[in-house]
Amino acid sequence: MLRRKRFALLVLACLVWSGCAGGLGTKPGGWAEISTQHIRLRTDLRADEATDFVRRLEAHRAALASAAFECATEELTEPIAITLFSRVADYDALAPRDTDTIVEASRPGLAEIPPEIVMKRTKERKVLLQAYLNRVAQGFIAQCYPQLPPWLNEGLALFYETIKLENGQVIAGAQKFTFVPESELPNERSRRAKAVTVVPKKVVPPLTTLLNSEFDTFYQYTGHYDTLREREQLLATARYAGAWALTHALETADVSTRARLQRFMLDVRFGDVSMATAWKRTMTGVNLQKLYDEWTAIQVRYPVIAIPYEHTTPPEPRLRAMSEAEVEAHLAARWNWSTDKGRSRAESRIAKAIELAPDRASFRLLEAALAQASGAPERAAEALAAAVRLAPDDAEVMRSELVFRTESLAGRLPDARTNEELAAAL
Repeated sequence: MLRRKRFALLVLACLVWSGCAGGLGTKPGGWAEISTQHIRLRTDLRADEATDFVRRLEAHRAALASAAFECATEELTEPIAITLFSRVADYDALAPRDTDTIVEASRPGLAEIPPEIVMKRTKERKVLLQAYLNRVAQGFIAQCYPQLPPWLNEGLALFYETIKLENGQVIAGAQKFTFVPESELPNERSRRAKAVTVVPKKVVPPLTTLLNSEFDTFYQYTGHYDTLREREQLLATARYAGAWALTHALETADVSTRARLQRFMLDVRFGDVSMATAWKRTMTGVNLQKLYDEWTAIQVRYPVIAIPYEHTTPPEPRLRAMSEAEVEAHLAARWNWSTDKGRSRAESRIAKAIELAPDRASFRLLEAALAQASGAPERAAEALAAAVRLAPDDAEVMRSELVFRTESLAGRLPDARTNEELAAAL
């Protein structure tokens, strides 16, 4: 039976994860925030190393935008949040085994916790870069081609996450997956680099299944890492691998096929025809089954393409030391709140943050969100009341008030009028 170890890598880019319990040994005051318009990195790395890392991320983002996504506008781009641990043990306390990077989903609630890429310092820097570029590509695709089918959306993100910059060109199409007979899987898995995920050939979805997959069917079996059974992980891996293989084939097979793909994407973006009509109109005459079979065959040598890009000077990162209270609150949000141990660890850190900075309304909102996730609505109401008293005109506090009232009307949180403290604050 296949073991789940090596398939953990796929989850870093494709499956949504929201933390695991463990223990951290971060020293207070050792963290900093390095930010640009596009990146918000919080880390305990040395300042010079962290700043150089952000510059490298910015350079690759700018090159990818110039080469493949000129349609993406600066005004619509949100910064990508990253947490980078310098100590492997601190990362391993939070993350699934055998991973270097994980992606946390956003967590709506009384405190809005945005998506976050969580990394550990490693010699395999390309794995960290790929996790970031996958999110960048997803953002560009959402701006430029929001109506793409899910297989192409994910396939493009996987295709462009492996780019290299050489002599003024973006080199795209480096191998992301390899397809092997199941009998050879253990040996292949043991010798392959982490940047390449091994997939048994027999579980790759048929082409028609892939092309006809809707959002719900394509993302079936994706969710919290620890809740996925081995078979479900394998099927999810195979879908992403198939999407990458077909996208790679369309991008690199020949100039004509790539032009047809670009035409389809433009038709979906600007045209007044259905996606099915646009696909039929642009892909008629292309032997998709032949391409798909060739690109998912065993031991394939995958071609790459070189795309010129316009070099720009990346923005200079801004450096700010984080307070001990900020570090405590930030790490509290990295725990898995769906487990008793995770909630306990987060509660201790939030309590420490409030003790260090009792006037920070954002810490009270985090306390309210954790109480809500823990099934303690009255404590959530009390923490929200404290936040309202501290910052009644703060936009995030007002958003949390609205969430509370909506949840109250739905019966998921107590009526504000029945909680004297909250009623007085509101």
